[in-house]
Amino acid sequence: MSDTPREKRRRQRPAILANARENRRALTPAETRLWSALRARQLNGLKFTKQFVLGPYIADFACRSARLAIELDGDSHAGREAYDARREAFFTGQGYRTLRFWNAEIFDNLDGVLRDIEQACTAPPSPNPSLIGRGQPNTTPHPRREGPGEGRRHTSRTGAGEDK
Repeated sequence: MSDTPREKRRRQRPAILANARENRRALTPAETRLWSALRARQLNGLKFTKQFVLGPYIADFACRSARLAIELDGDSHAGREAYDARREAFFTGQGYRTLRFWNAEIFDNLDGVLRDIEQACTAPPSPNPSLIGRGQPNTTPHPRREGPGEGRRHTSRTGAGEDK
């Protein structure tokens, strides 16, 4: 007999939680740097969570009150564009907007990254015309960055991004 999707998710949950716990202990250098600026409500009193489990996926950071997921992309994300798109679509379906930053941005322009995160957390999401009246955030797809050398600052659902 085949498992229902719900039963399958329940079986996967302990593995996802264990993976998130391990990831919290072994942050990348870029994650460590950003976390040191986000932790303990240092950014405008906003509470952030690292390695936030949402369904079958893990976001690098999240501000649950603002329904914002933050992803840091480094070399490990090369070739994973389809997976990242599925994950971002899932987050969007759960009411979360996603901000993406390259690891280099964390080291080269941390103040700008923090300013963009703060703006995204305080700006209300734009309503999607097809969901008006349902209280849902904007789910309009937004193009991903091209790559580290393409000059794109970051992609966001709030329009807080800017070109370098």
